[in-house]
Amino acid sequence: MLQQQANSVEHAPTIGHSVSSALDTPNLVLVADKTKRLVGLTHPLADRHQQVTSTLFEAHLSKSVMRLKQAAIRPPWRQKKVQGVLVDDIIGTCTNGRMFQFSIVAAEIWHLLKFAENLCRWADEMAMLDLSDGSTVGVVIDPDRDTANSRISKTAYHVDGDILDRLLKVGGRKELKRMLELALPDSERVEGEADFNPPPEERIERFMALAGAVLGPEHEGMEESIEGVVVWMRDVLASML
Repeated sequence: MLQQQANSVEHAPTIGHSVSSALDTPNLVLVADKTKRLVGLTHPLADRHQQVTSTLFEAHLSKSVMRLKQAAIRPPWRQKKVQGVLVDDIIGTCTNGRMFQFSIVAAEIWHLLKFAENLCRWADEMAMLDLSDGSTVGVVIDPDRDTANSRISKTAYHVDGDILDRLLKVGGRKELKRMLELALPDSERVEGEADFNPPPEERIERFMALAGAVLGPEHEGMEESIEGVVVWMRDVLASML
């Protein structure tokens, strides 16, 4: 949700997209402001005179986006349609010349991507913290557990593809397997941590369930699921340029 005084969206760059031709399907509008935010707003197509919009998701970026544009600029060899990716041709440009690429994905796609992103963040935080001194890990791996007041926060719907890029490089499969199997020594376990981040066996089971929902049941076993997810991610995160 945007703050009124500091984050006025008057004259802010916007882009609209209708995800369906059905009259009751909300129209999605992306709005960027000068405080490094990108917000997805919904507006019912059935009532074009209604002025009230709802915030669907919110992203905090490293730079402010000054212009948003849908552009069919992918070369022919990168125009692969990935099921569940609703929009994959949105470009955001910044004053310093930096460009962002944005995609809008279906819920099952988001679940798997967000799980993988949170897993990377969690593993990084684990490597930096000394849990023996009472420090706790703040990252919740499973997006369904990452809730506030029993509701997923608006910023949780943003997936940072740059963080997932490590899984697409040489050794990415081994890194994903390592993070899935990462376990805390009994002496460093924090009371209540399992309520948010379960032990490796449950983590692996959840990953395979999310992977199966996206890739299908033909990927059996953790090794096959990891291989399938990494190959699939390459298509989802393929650069437009």
